[in-house]
Amino acid sequence: MREEWGNRFTTITGNTTKTAFEQYGNSILAKMQGFDSKLNIFNISAAELSNTKYFDITAPEDATVLINVTGEVASMSGFNFFFNGENCNSTQMQCRGKAQNVLFNFSEAKSLDLNSISIMGSVLAPNANVKFNNGHINGNLIAGSLSGNGQSNLHLFKGDHPETPEPDAESVPEPGTVAGIVLSLAAFGASRRKKAE
Repeated sequence: MREEWGNRFTTITGNTTKTAFEQYGNSILAKMQGFDSKLNIFNISAAELSNTKYFDITAPEDATVLINVTGEVASMSGFNFFFNGENCNSTQMQCRGKAQNVLFNFSEAKSLDLNSISIMGSVLAPNANVKFNNGHINGNLIAGSLSGNGQSNLHLFKGDHPETPEPDAESVPEPGTVAGIVLSLAAFGASRRKKAE
């Protein structure tokens, strides 16, 4: 559900998370509130993310925060990070432990520009050409390619991820079935060649 009025709008996603964007002059504050003690999933577009200058995440202390960013071209620049109201720019050491539970997921991104920023969390952009200049990341960075002079600090992602369902045994053919299909196709191809001769 999205409510809009003037330069301010609120997006509510799911039953346990809420994202509010508030505009102050040319800057946007993204306030993400999660209430689940294990996993809080947020969704934000690349356009919304590129206009954000203040990022405030409120979630239970050890909960995982997954931020899905949609769009093929994305950027993060000049952020101020807050965790549960704590300004991470002035207390980075205290925020690093919380950052280890945060993952920015750029699954659609083809390009990602990280500039003049101290990222509190890990970045997953496996298909993106990442340009990372004048900043550092307190977490992992996984990218298709990487250029620039950005710094990565060793604060590995420790959050939980959703359980991956086991594949349905009935939908996966057994090796014998696959071999039988291949042999049948080969025999059919050979018989067609003989008829042609």
